[in-house]
Amino acid sequence: MTPTQTLRAAIKLANTNGYDNPALFGTMDLINQWNMPPRAVLGILLLNHDFCRALWGEEWMVRTQTVAVSDDPFGYLAGSLEGKYSV
Repeated sequence: MTPTQTLRAAIKLANTNGYDNPALFGTMDLINQWNMPPRAVLGILLLNHDFCRALWGEEWMVRTQTVAVSDDPFGYLAGSLEGKYSV
C-alpha cells in the first residue's frame, strides 16, 4: 500500500466513524497542489485528537495516557533514572 493509499484509507475510515471536519477534505490538496508528502499529511492528522478518536475509538485517549505506566516498569519515560541508576 502506498503512502497516498494509506492516507486515503485513514481519511475514509475516519469519515465512516463520524469525523466530518471540513478541513479534512483539503488534505489531498496539500499533496496534489503543494507537493506535500502523504506521510507528512498523515502525521499532521495523527496529531489531531478528534481524528485519532475517529480512527481508534474513545479508548484511544485512555490507552495513550496509561502506556507509560504499564509498558515502562523501570520508569524510563518518567525520568526516574536518577540516583542509583545514573552513570
